[in-house]
Amino acid sequence: MKKFLNWLKDNWGLVLVVIIGGLLRFYRLQDLTTFGGDQGIDYQNVARMVVEKRLSLLGPVTHVGVFLGPLYYYLLIPFFLIFKFDPIATPVMFGLFGTTTVGLVYILAKLLLRPGLAGQGQAFVDIFVFLTALLYAVSPVILESSRAPSQPHLIPFFATLLLISIVRIVEKRDKWWDWVLTGICLASVIQFHFLAFPLWIFTAIILVVSKGLAPLSGARPYKIFLLAIPAVVLLFPWFLFEIRHNFFITNQILAYLRSGEVEFHPIVYMERVLDLIWFSFDKLIGQGNQFITLLSIIFFLFATSTFYYKKESPLRRDNRVFFILISYFWLNIFGIALYKFPFSNHYISALYPIIVLLFSIGVFQIMPRLLAFITFLIFIFFIFLHNNFTSNHGYTMPEWVNASLIQKAAEMITGDIKKQAGTYNVVNTLDGDTRANPYRYVLMYKYKVAPLGVEKYPEADHLYIVTRNRKNELLDDRRWELASFPVEMIEDLGMIGGDIKMYRWDNGSADRKDLRE
Repeated sequence: MKKFLNWLKDNWGLVLVVIIGGLLRFYRLQDLTTFGGDQGIDYQNVARMVVEKRLSLLGPVTHVGVFLGPLYYYLLIPFFLIFKFDPIATPVMFGLFGTTTVGLVYILAKLLLRPGLAGQGQAFVDIFVFLTALLYAVSPVILESSRAPSQPHLIPFFATLLLISIVRIVEKRDKWWDWVLTGICLASVIQFHFLAFPLWIFTAIILVVSKGLAPLSGARPYKIFLLAIPAVVLLFPWFLFEIRHNFFITNQILAYLRSGEVEFHPIVYMERVLDLIWFSFDKLIGQGNQFITLLSIIFFLFATSTFYYKKESPLRRDNRVFFILISYFWLNIFGIALYKFPFSNHYISALYPIIVLLFSIGVFQIMPRLLAFITFLIFIFFIFLHNNFTSNHGYTMPEWVNASLIQKAAEMITGDIKKQAGTYNVVNTLDGDTRANPYRYVLMYKYKVAPLGVEKYPEADHLYIVTRNRKNELLDDRRWELASFPVEMIEDLGMIGGDIKMYRWDNGSADRKDLRE
């Protein structure tokens, strides 16, 4: 017990910031998590793998039509089993990863900064590192990504873990597991989003420049295999699919690169680099306030410049810290900027920990100790206030639509269809997911009353519609899922939540004009 209390005393900042991060991420998780069309499709794929006991070699498909690796699906399987297919399983997994990442940011900050700040006093170091991790814990974009189940939102966890292992390797304090973790992280991030490719370049450069690959010259020959083996194992299902299908995904990627979506025009590219820097700091720190965003970039620039020029800086032990932090930041910026699509939050997910860390260093470098702490607290308070904990819907979801409403709608359908004869299908008019994939998942795998397939709307005996529209608007709707259904009778099943209601259409041959009110 005494040993534990001593550990707790030495690591109070880590424990406290993880508790805060966990409370924020799990608060009203059922209501604030995202459960949209993409999640509905992913959950059905994972559940099918569990039920059929057959693992997929592919993961989700990107919006440009290229398939990612299956690791995301594999990570979800144990949570689906534990929660018995309840859709809350995935948000819980993301909440756990997000909370753990808060702790990893604390460890990374302490690993990088503690030696250089040793002369400042233990209390100063602990508070400075704690505030850095707290800033990460309360940032709205980062917090939202911990509640929005989408595979790119797992990248911050693996990116931070990668940085910790790389720092330990560079400083020759590595253990065998640092090499294993490096391989795991590299194989993981590339399966979550292709824009994580700069992490591979970063790792190769750092290990070569720092002579971390000395085993190639005969010093530690086994350690490179500790990195390669887990990477090969995790990438094997993806590679096996490629072998079986004549490198289908590789050809997809090459075709996409030739399509013109990724191209290089020096002036346009540099403009995009600058836009990306502004976008990153605005999303994580500025919160739409141009003055705060500009100020955060100034702190960042001051942090990088003092690392290089201010030799008396207590943070500048040598050039290794500077090189790791700056090369990681710029390689990601230059890599992501090649992509022509409008910026999205998850594109910069690998930058989350490094931007927070460099910003924090900048605040410390510019200001005296007490003023730096006050500035930190002001920024943390400002950022925290931009979180919305009272929302009635999930992130990116329509008003009043959340996981609770979807489950309530599925429960209503289940209770009603058991009283009816024949088959049924389901439609959602609240957003672009007309075929109601989240509702389908809950109906199929939680309530065990599967609707017909998405290609069989005209064949169903009953059609359940989750909507805000009035009866006449639905009858005039030209979407195939509604227009193709031959309706005989309309039953109003009542309100689900807010202004959202449910209708049941029964199959028949009535003229739609006769059904109007």
